[in-house]
Amino acid sequence: MDGHSRFVTMHLLKSKAAEVVNIHTKKYAAWAERQARRSQADGGAEIKYSIRQILTDKGASKGIEHVKVGPKSSQLDLCERTHQSIVEMTKSMMHHAGFPRSLWPLRNAIYVKNRVYNKGTNAIPFEEMFGSKPDIHHIRTFGSLAYVHVPVVPGRRKYHDNVKLGFVLGYAEDIVGCKAYFPGEHTAKFVPGLRVSEDVMYRDRHTVGLNEPDLESLVFTRTSGNVICTMKKWVQL
Repeated sequence: MDGHSRFVTMHLLKSKAAEVVNIHTKKYAAWAERQARRSQADGGAEIKYSIRQILTDKGASKGIEHVKVGPKSSQLDLCERTHQSIVEMTKSMMHHAGFPRSLWPLRNAIYVKNRVYNKGTNAIPFEEMFGSKPDIHHIRTFGSLAYVHVPVVPGRRKYHDNVKLGFVLGYAEDIVGCKAYFPGEHTAKFVPGLRVSEDVMYRDRHTVGLNEPDLESLVFTRTSGNVICTMKKWVQL
């Protein structure tokens, strides 16, 4: 997190080895176009053998100061509060969408957080970081139904579907497009364009036990021999 603008970046690590962390540290410095001057962290396992080694062995020559603090120190409250806020955003979006835990929207939570008002700085982190207001017209509700266009390719038949159904998984800072989850294929990928129906969520289509495809997007409750739909439609048994 950038201390001045409160702009948050995230790198998913497959390993906590020093060489892996060093690669992402260099990528961040090149992306931010500014050299880090001070690093402040506790002695947690995530930096005990990686970041600490990088800063002590190679950081001194670049003028990077490594400030060591004790565990659960109040000096890390800003980072800890930011992390807690992102985790709470993630849990709220997961609960509202009805997605399984494997589809956690951490990247999307950070993407949104960087583009909304920050009380600590009385500004928007994205605007403070880059000097321009963010464009948010493309952001859609996490977990909503998406219609993804199927391009015309040699293998596509005349009567094949023009679109396939997916669900919005959010956005990322370094990737163009929106990430969509396709339950029929059990895959998730970024797509350049889609149309979204924000009235229908993933939990709506996956709480119905009926086999009819026309009824999959409706949520039904059984009362006195009838099936009543929450979308003000009903079907007689």
